[in-house]
Amino acid sequence: MDGERLLDRLAAFEARYTDRIAGAYVPHLPVSSTRKNLLPPSDGFVPYACDCGEWQCWFITCNISADYGFVRWHGWSNPYRGDKSKADQGLYWSYRDFPDLNFDQEAYKATIEAALKA
Repeated sequence: MDGERLLDRLAAFEARYTDRIAGAYVPHLPVSSTRKNLLPPSDGFVPYACDCGEWQCWFITCNISADYGFVRWHGWSNPYRGDKSKADQGLYWSYRDFPDLNFDQEAYKATIEAALKA
């Protein structure tokens, strides 16, 4: 996005919580579900999973919506860091300040379709 990898943005954002596991993800976009998960309306998707190879170990989620000719990725979370009661232990990470990503809807659809054909 704008010349920067999404994973690098996530790692930099998560570094405010830890220097050990910030950005410890690998891409998780199975081709079989790409169209369903990335084209709105979508219930959300998992763009990155744990780098240990077990996707359910650790992952990032976000929601996708489309309005007024734009597609928006928003509502970022890591379900393993979503419990506010664990904030005093450093185990709550709020993604509220992680910026939404906005894409031109037609260019977005064309990019998804081109990637699926490749």
